[in-house]
Amino acid sequence: MKFFPVIFFSFFVLQLPALSQIAHSKNETTDTTVPKHIIQSIEGFLTWYKDNYFRLYQYSLTYTDDSGHYQVDTNHCKQFLKELKSSGLISDEYVRLWKKYFDDQAKNFKINIQNEGPPEGFDMDLVLLTQEPEEVLNHITTLRYEIFDMDDQSAVVIVHTRWEEWKYIIELSNIDGHWLIDYISLKEPD
Repeated sequence: MKFFPVIFFSFFVLQLPALSQIAHSKNETTDTTVPKHIIQSIEGFLTWYKDNYFRLYQYSLTYTDDSGHYQVDTNHCKQFLKELKSSGLISDEYVRLWKKYFDDQAKNFKINIQNEGPPEGFDMDLVLLTQEPEEVLNHITTLRYEIFDMDDQSAVVIVHTRWEEWKYIIELSNIDGHWLIDYISLKEPD
């Protein structure tokens, strides 16, 4: 199993300081029951993503310029995010964070010229943060859920996969009565 590059992790940890506390702490919530409607949002998005996976990745998020250097295709990135948003299960915050990531990577490619290997920061599935997304997408119904933190407006859910050390932290917001995904990250091993 291969995880995302350090630059990706650094970007999001710097952007969301509370996430690093979640990623390194054990669950302190006594009631770990996840409400059905939150599970339905997460599973609904993962199912939508699986069904639309190949269509989404027809958008080439990077390209090589005339000099053979990697560049971010900002138009394709916008289309990719628009398609994700069309699922009806991710929030504007999710889109905003990814737009910032794509913009930062575009600047990074101009400063740190790269023309070998896969383009840094784009060498994995960007939604599930792995090079093996099928290991999650083919086992959606076997995922286990645990509430880390929750109130009426937000929830943080730990999603357990088939592998003990491969867990996700999914942050959601209750927007107009619908639970939308704000952020997906990998949980650091305990």
